[in-house]
Amino acid sequence: MNWLNYSDKIGGELSEPQTLIFWLDSDDRWDEIPVAPRVLSDSKTQEWIGLIGERPVVIQRDTLDKRCATVLTRFTNHAADWEVLRELEGLPAFIRLHRPRFIESRTQSIDHVVYRPDPRGWLSAIYRADSKSEAEALLQFLRQDEWNQDCVIGDGVPEGTWTIARREKNGERDIGCYTNIESALSFASSQSLREPDSTFAVKNIAAIASSSELRVARGRVTDAASGSAT
Repeated sequence: MNWLNYSDKIGGELSEPQTLIFWLDSDDRWDEIPVAPRVLSDSKTQEWIGLIGERPVVIQRDTLDKRCATVLTRFTNHAADWEVLRELEGLPAFIRLHRPRFIESRTQSIDHVVYRPDPRGWLSAIYRADSKSEAEALLQFLRQDEWNQDCVIGDGVPEGTWTIARREKNGERDIGCYTNIESALSFASSQSLREPDSTFAVKNIAAIASSSELRVARGRVTDAASGSAT
């Protein structure tokens, strides 16, 4: 990878970047990058820029979340947006190219989603594909790493109004709301670890069926009456 300083210009090629998030091998290896990062205005994000061949790449490190790195680049000209992975082989080795947490795609379809099981009890979406064959091709690529053997293809969950409520003796008390089920479950999981004696209900109040409710306790989904999240 050809690292650049911020005095170097990479043009307007990243005005509408593709976002990818990768799991890290270790958070202790950032000093392997031979140039100093820029610190963004939020004070917690460090950023490096460079080129892999002619492809501009921005790498961001969230110093508060030491598990992942965010990569911004331009969308590929390939038919499938995930195939940009083939062009990112030059990333630092501690950024696990075959272990993506999220790959942005331009499709509007939610019929063919590649998921990774989250140990907290739900499926975490990696990529939305245009077709089953596209999803299967990504799955084949990922399974070059045994760590991805449990990844699966399934239907997506539409955005809605996912509320998080603490169960109490006299009913429930709402404590949060998200449009995305994974964000809601992640918040409920974190909150339940801070309150180990409490149980939290996550449900889509936009859904007609009450069976969309899930219960979370001690960091995990303990009951999933609906198939929407599993």
